[in-house]
Amino acid sequence: MPTATPTATPEVTFSVAQQSFATGESTIATLTLTSAPNGVSGFKITVTSSDGQVLTIADVAYPVFTLNQIEPAALPAASVTLTAADLTSIVSAGATNIELVTLTLQGTTAGSATISITITALDNDSGLPINAPVVPSSVTITVS
Repeated sequence: MPTATPTATPEVTFSVAQQSFATGESTIATLTLTSAPNGVSGFKITVTSSDGQVLTIADVAYPVFTLNQIEPAALPAASVTLTAADLTSIVSAGATNIELVTLTLQGTTAGSATISITITALDNDSGLPINAPVVPSSVTITVS
């Protein structure tokens, strides 16, 4: 669950458990909002693999607070748009380290692919945008 210790400017961190693994294996990637000074009402984020033949998004897991989520149309996929809302204000003002989504990335053939993140919407409890850059904005993964 999110914690309530204020931090500096909000960022969305993108972490990947493994950046190199074998064909047929998978790794977990997580998108986390470092702080929400005014809570979170919802988000729309697109995650894209630069080469869907090498690396696909095999599964998506939303945290408990996203009660109104839209599942990606078909998985595995090279790109998914993730949409969710916090309708019950579980992520309140001052929350930190808010997990937005966990992804399972699957290696399908040998090569390398870059996973990039695009935030279309990330809003606070007042409906105003949270200006949070993604750090890092992309990660290159090698499948052997």
